[in-house]
Amino acid sequence: MGTFTVRIEGGYATATHHPSGHVFEFSIAPTAPHIRGGIVRENQKAERGPDSLWGAARDAVLVEARAAGLIPK
Repeated sequence: MGTFTVRIEGGYATATHHPSGHVFEFSIAPTAPHIRGGIVRENQKAERGPDSLWGAARDAVLVEARAAGLIPK
């Protein structure tokens, strides 16, 4: 998860993948499923597409949301 920087504001989170520059955006909810929706702002110049990064981005947001006490562990 070290390749992502997660930023949480209110009920929304962004996970920026540093090697590629893709930015993933999710909604955070207190009830399951806790991480909802999801869009990506794709870096068109990246060598790697965003498709294989969705799971890792979601997991990075989940870890940070739990650490912030926004969702149960």
